Amino acid sequence: RELNKQSWELQMSEEKLRNKQKDLESVNKELIENTKKLQEQYRETKIKNILIGNASKKLNLKAIQLEQASQYKSEFLANMSHELRTPLNSIIILSRLLAENKENTLNTKQQEFARVVNKSGSDLLNLINDILDLSKIEAGKVEIENEEITVNDLVEDLTSQFLPIAHDKEVSFVITKNFEVEQKIKSDHLRLTQILKNLLSNAFKFTPKNGTVELEINCEHNNSLSFKVNDTGIGIPEEKQNQIFESFKQVDGSISRKYGGTGLGLNISRELTKLLKGTITVSSKIDKGSQFEIKIPTGFEVTINNINSNAEKTLLIIEDDEVFSSVIEKFAMEQGFKTVVCNRGDTGFMRIAEIMPSGILLDMNLPGMDGRSIIRKLQSDPLLSKIPVHVITSKLKGNSKEELSAISWMQKPINFNKLKNIFETLKQNNKTKSKVLVIEDSPEQSAIIRHLLYKQNIDCIIAETGEEALVLSSKEEFDCIILDLNLPDSDGLQILKKVKEDINLTQIPVIVYSSRELTQNDKLILRDYASSYVRKSESAFDLLMEETELFLQSVKEQKSRKKTTIPLLNNIGNLSSKKILIVDDDTRNIYALTSMLENYKMNLYFANNGIEAIKELNNNPDIDLVLMDIMMPEMNGLEATQKIRLQDRFSKLPIFALTAKAMKEDYQISIDAGMNEHITKPIECGKLLELMNSYFE
Repeated sequence: RELNKQSWELQMSEEKLRNKQKDLESVNKELIENTKKLQEQYRETKIKNILIGNASKKLNLKAIQLEQASQYKSEFLANMSHELRTPLNSIIILSRLLAENKENTLNTKQQEFARVVNKSGSDLLNLINDILDLSKIEAGKVEIENEEITVNDLVEDLTSQFLPIAHDKEVSFVITKNFEVEQKIKSDHLRLTQILKNLLSNAFKFTPKNGTVELEINCEHNNSLSFKVNDTGIGIPEEKQNQIFESFKQVDGSISRKYGGTGLGLNISRELTKLLKGTITVSSKIDKGSQFEIKIPTGFEVTINNINSNAEKTLLIIEDDEVFSSVIEKFAMEQGFKTVVCNRGDTGFMRIAEIMPSGILLDMNLPGMDGRSIIRKLQSDPLLSKIPVHVITSKLKGNSKEELSAISWMQKPINFNKLKNIFETLKQNNKTKSKVLVIEDSPEQSAIIRHLLYKQNIDCIIAETGEEALVLSSKEEFDCIILDLNLPDSDGLQILKKVKEDINLTQIPVIVYSSRELTQNDKLILRDYASSYVRKSESAFDLLMEETELFLQSVKEQKSRKKTTIPLLNNIGNLSSKKILIVDDDTRNIYALTSMLENYKMNLYFANNGIEAIKELNNNPDIDLVLMDIMMPEMNGLEATQKIRLQDRFSKLPIFALTAKAMKEDYQISIDAGMNEHITKPIECGKLLELMNSYFE
């Protein structure tokens, strides 16, 4: 029994062992299968890693190619600077020469056309300059010029430029210096001024009437100078404050139409600030205003003086020998001159137009631009050519004196007695000045105009009433008259007529400068009697000075000029006496169209946006045809046309779209909005007139 029992137990143990062996075999089989799966997964992962690596290499290659393409683009645009600016400068210069009409080949209207071309070319050049500045920065082609800058000079430049804008917009403008430590800094004058002008221009643009713009200058403990531009304008949402420094970005999409601008100014300012080794920050609250602050290193420490008088004689010294220029500078200051020193020719030439010095001491051999090039450029500009230039150089070659019209030449080493004579000549510079009569009853406006004219070496006499103006014009000789229409004792238009109907005064150009809302009759009087019309606006003073300078340059020619008729086109006889409404927010476009259409005896009406156009049509429902711009503030041309078509009486009124939008889809959009024709700018006058005429056959 015991053996049987043991045998049975052995059998059971063997059975258990067999079962365990089966289990082990099953587990081993699973392990083998799992190992195969893991090996397969490893192979797949390895393949995927290889594919990812290849994709990563391709992405890196694409990134490099994109970076290169961006660099090529920036370099291309930067290199296009010359190609773009050269033809534009030709347009600007040649149109100015046409406006001067020295050979008496153009009539008054044609001169006005040339002036409009000149102003439009200048505006286009400024826009292109912004784009090219950004491109040069991206391409790393902006060279920073370290020079000595007087903070007072910066303040004077900014004051003279923005004070007229402040008066025109009725915005307070304050410059505050909260220190008496720094007077000069070492930086790039051109770039620093460009940054500050960008910031101040934005501040004035977005600050409403009765607001405040302030430039606050502080000396920081870390030997840097802080410029804060504060305004009480519309403000910037917090989430948008980083975005505004990006290219082409503004707070909202419509802001460029309402306020103008390319959206590049702040981006350029940020990049230029970096190049000056500085920083720029912004803080702002909606409807409360904004503060932009730039900080730049000063370079050295000296004391700051008060703002110098604009009447002080300024001498510009362009000399690359720093030791020699410092000697001349000290000598000039002893003679009572305020001095500005530039050690490069290109930098010196840029400063000339900014400071309009009483005289220039010029070396011939200069880096950047040599002295001969500077003199030739000065002589090609009617305004800058008036500045006396005295050459001090180490060598006189050939007949340079005859070829270049410098007032005097001195050879190094200089004779200080001769140099003293130069300073005496500059002090007693009694060149004949032009004289302008300004008829303006606002002391603030007349003060600004007087200041700007004096900066251009033009004498100015102010008359606050029409009666006073007539007395002055009968007793004294004037080269030009600037006339406001709103006078306390008389209507400016009546003064205009009296001046132009006086046989002794009829040749004097009269520039009407006023904010009055003009009636149709007013416009007819201005057309017949005024030489030019400048409406008071943000840029009015700049335009006023340009117009004044042009007329002063050509006043002698104008006295003997006879009016000639402009040849008219044939086959458009149906347009005579037709009533045409011109709708455009750009006064230059209105002026250009008016100048053309008035020759064909049409009756013209004007509106600056869609809302005004609808009002004008409701007031004059017998208008025969509308020339409608598309892109306008308040209400664009498409929306205005749709609203006009809702009135049955205007269902058949011819409406032409005059627009810069030239794509095929733009044409269809205009037609769908209810317009009869879609004409792209620039407009071919003959085709426009023939098309208009066809609607009245």
